[in-house]
Amino acid sequence: MAETVVVHQTLHGYADGHQLLSSSIEFTREQQWQMLVMSDLSGPAFVTGFESYLTGYPLTTAGFYCLAKTWYAPELPRPGCVWTHTILISDTDMARIDDFRAILPHFCRPTSRLNLDTYGAPIKISPFTAKPFELDANVSTVILSLLYGSAPQTVILTSDASKPYEELTIAILNQKWPRLRRSFHFCTGALASRDATFDFLVAPPNAIRQMSDSNKTLMISSKQIQTSKLVSEDWFQLAATDLIASDPQSSLRQFLWKFGPDYEDGRLVFRALCEIHLAVSRNTESVEQALSATAHFFPDPDSSKRLTAELFGISGYYSTMPHGESSVLHALVSHPAANCVPEAVAAIENRAQRLASFDTENAIKIAITASNIGGKRANHYLNGFTAGIAEHPESLSGAPLALILSLLKRRPELAASPELWRRSAQDQLAIALYISSLRDVSPHFGKTVTMAIVNAKAWQSLSAIIARFGQEAVFALLAWIDERPMNIISVPKPILSALSNHRGALVEAIRNTTLGMCSLHVVSTILDPRADNVRALGTRVWTKIVDSTMRLASIEDEIRSRTFFLSLGLSLPDDDGALLVRYGFSQVYEAARSSNLDDALWQYVDPYLPWYLVVWDRCARLTRGVVKAFVAHEWSISEFFATFTTEEQFGRAAEEADRTSEGARYIKQMCTLAKEGTIILQQHHKIPLSRYCDRP
Repeated sequence: MAETVVVHQTLHGYADGHQLLSSSIEFTREQQWQMLVMSDLSGPAFVTGFESYLTGYPLTTAGFYCLAKTWYAPELPRPGCVWTHTILISDTDMARIDDFRAILPHFCRPTSRLNLDTYGAPIKISPFTAKPFELDANVSTVILSLLYGSAPQTVILTSDASKPYEELTIAILNQKWPRLRRSFHFCTGALASRDATFDFLVAPPNAIRQMSDSNKTLMISSKQIQTSKLVSEDWFQLAATDLIASDPQSSLRQFLWKFGPDYEDGRLVFRALCEIHLAVSRNTESVEQALSATAHFFPDPDSSKRLTAELFGISGYYSTMPHGESSVLHALVSHPAANCVPEAVAAIENRAQRLASFDTENAIKIAITASNIGGKRANHYLNGFTAGIAEHPESLSGAPLALILSLLKRRPELAASPELWRRSAQDQLAIALYISSLRDVSPHFGKTVTMAIVNAKAWQSLSAIIARFGQEAVFALLAWIDERPMNIISVPKPILSALSNHRGALVEAIRNTTLGMCSLHVVSTILDPRADNVRALGTRVWTKIVDSTMRLASIEDEIRSRTFFLSLGLSLPDDDGALLVRYGFSQVYEAARSSNLDDALWQYVDPYLPWYLVVWDRCARLTRGVVKAFVAHEWSISEFFATFTTEEQFGRAAEEADRTSEGARYIKQMCTLAKEGTIILQQHHKIPLSRYCDRP
């Protein structure tokens, strides 16, 4: 609170019934009635421990927020009489008060009927230096989780007294942004149900029956909180720490105040904003992490335009970092969650054109990704990149052939640049064939030529032939791979290189023909499982591989293949997806555990894993993501056992499942099936599972 705030006040008490006794401002009849109801005793009779309590509610039609203190008044002539001193803060001033503890010293209980005139004049509230609250972290975390962790309901905390929770209530009010403050209904002494819709109530235990509408309330007792485990989700801890610190300049509070007012239902988005802030602050350069969090809570691109513009737009938070613009554009082109960013905010085509002029190296890398992945936004990027790179064609000398062909399709005049031709003889021929008109030839001719080249190992001309004959040449290469019986699959590098430059044709081959297991293994090391056209193939076409004994000769290629299948299984969660997850998980897990899973492969699975775990603990994220998929999609328990092939893997998986009620039920089914003998446990399953089956 930067300066003095002037507030109004009223006093209610007994005068031949509960009445307004004094006020510094006039009210309409409707406003008087609302305040009369809210200032009266909050139940049918006084309850020990609730001799005084606080109430907060909006007086919407008057433009005020009411913060009131009520005292039981046994000295007055009738039972159940109370004094209530209400301080009315204007809607504008609700944003100027950093700490509402500044209000509390101004509450004054009348000592006689002779001093009521003091309540008839406005009060000046002096600046108050915010300081940390002395609150129990567990209580704070649990109450915040109830207030913001589910659909808005009235949270009722039962207690033997109101006083211990007054500071907690004020801390909650402090943390809210102005719009959310003005809608906060609370009472720390709710002795019975009241007409208004409250957010938070502190009530004696005997008031529960009068308030126990399970569809509208969430109840917890103070004794339950004291013995409960600390809520483990990170955003709860973040919010509770901020609540207790009560620092109006904290990064979380600034974030909430900046974006919270954009949403009509503040309670509903409080958690979302905390989680997005957590994603941004946990790794300040991780655009993908922030994008995943934003898309999870605000998938509709029209729902959070200002937030997405602030984070991912031109001159947004991430774009202002070193090489930040290239990181943002890469995410907007490749990340599955990027559709949460509106087209106008993303502005991919214009930004791609600019990036090509000042950060050419990274612009080319993104263009390669866009060319591989495809899709609407990748196409926008390539259009803008092509326009921008036209002024710097010399930068394309090291770019892959697939990118060159893509750019030539958009702007054939790039071929007029001498620099474009300063490439290998193979690339020169491929570009020439792409640019020139092809004569009509039979598909069979293309197949025979391709096979002749492969048999002769005439690798230098292979790329040109594929460019010349396209899809049919790729079909021929795949057929050649399948005709060679191999348990350990080894394909000459020139063939892999040629196929890698024609991923679209590979997808068409899978869609239009029945490939053998060898070629499917090879293709899985080449395609990007995030690409739209790859995902459109579904899971069924890949399932023949999962029970084969074939392996790729290259360990790196085998890991890449397994990561491909794990990514598809997680992103296309039908029953066949479980088979792909089972096939891919164990080897990917072990590669991550031994730091042999490179960042490029990690990006295959990263978008489909929980983002809020510690980023470096890839094994934990893999385990949680796979367990979550099994539980959520009710995949076969036998496949669950087969997925985790070591005691460590299965132990961590069972531990992850046990974190949620749905997962615990899934484990219970395992125990039942194991006990019945329906499933025969492997040795590495028995000890970890016994920890859950043997417990009471």
